[in-house]
Amino acid sequence: MLKLFICMKIIITESQLKMIVEKTEDEEVSTTSVTYAKKLRDDLGLTNAAAAAIAANIEHESSFKPDKIQNGYGPDTGNMSQSGGGGYSWAQWTFGKRKKAFRNYVKDKFKVDINTTPATSAHAYSFLKYELQNPENTLYDYGKKDKESLKYHNLDLTTFSKIKDVNSATNEFVTKYEMAGKPMTEKRKKIAKAILNKMNGNSTPTPSPTPSSSSVTYTVKSGDTLTKIAAKYGSDVTVESIKKLNKLKSVDDIKAGQVLKIK
Repeated sequence: MLKLFICMKIIITESQLKMIVEKTEDEEVSTTSVTYAKKLRDDLGLTNAAAAAIAANIEHESSFKPDKIQNGYGPDTGNMSQSGGGGYSWAQWTFGKRKKAFRNYVKDKFKVDINTTPATSAHAYSFLKYELQNPENTLYDYGKKDKESLKYHNLDLTTFSKIKDVNSATNEFVTKYEMAGKPMTEKRKKIAKAILNKMNGNSTPTPSPTPSSSSVTYTVKSGDTLTKIAAKYGSDVTVESIKKLNKLKSVDDIKAGQVLKIK
């Protein structure tokens, strides 16, 4: 009996391989990354790109595991005392002062000692916001008088929050906030792009039709903020542009059912 074996040689070009890799990375972005990117955007008034950059860095550092311990210093997860000299939690906070600040912050705000009890996502998210908003605050540090030695990071949140290019935002965050020894910036950028794509895909605007003009309007829903609404329409619409177009005195000057002019 004659058996016929057929060998097929599959050739994949470099560009096809790149598309496969990028698609795989896009599919592997966790819903947690996208959820927290949107939360950071809304809580801190960030562009989608800036929020995606932060989420990508956290995804790369710890996959959003709040009790993640840096490899090589003990178990994979646990309490902070098990991390030795390595990084801990979401941002893999390292250096004595940042880790101690994290512990002191959680003890003060949550009445929990993460040296004996593993940190939670609520702890990590709250401290991340604290650090971003208070780069030189010494309240939860050693209490030394030397201000320069107490500076947590070099990221200026006001400037960072306005960045609309996801590559620039990712690079800014890893170099000025994470200050990683082995940044692997290109990988972080790919994750950030994937998160941004999902954020934009889940933020499709639903403008109300206007029969007499080509302008775009939006009907405010319960829970909406100007930041959320602006994010639905891309980089050419901002909170300030909506305020100006609708003659709003403040960001709180909206209510459910109100029709806003967007463009």
